[in-house]
Amino acid sequence: MLNTKNWNDFTDEPLTLENVKKRYTHTGNYRIQSNHWNPADSLNGFWASSSGITTYYIQKGIMLFRNRDTLEEVTVSAGDIISLPRGDYIFKVLGDTRVELIQVSELPEGWN
Repeated sequence: MLNTKNWNDFTDEPLTLENVKKRYTHTGNYRIQSNHWNPADSLNGFWASSSGITTYYIQKGIMLFRNRDTLEEVTVSAGDIISLPRGDYIFKVLGDTRVELIQVSELPEGWN
């Protein structure tokens, strides 16, 4: 099931890369990075396969996530947090605004 949470339910701090990194200190092995997708680059959506849990913190814009196996989908916007379990997904930017986000990928044991 694709569920969303909201950043402001956890903290009054701004949703920045530095503040997201603070949440993951000493809790495991993660890759944390900023990313963005432009609407024009997303007409047919992006495909991605996740081998572990990947969490997206949406800073700006609106986008759709659809699980390719279950066809379950969810739309997220600025301030939303979504954790995607292992699987294949289609991502699509909705509207005319570039999506800016922070991506947190859980790395397998032994990866640095």
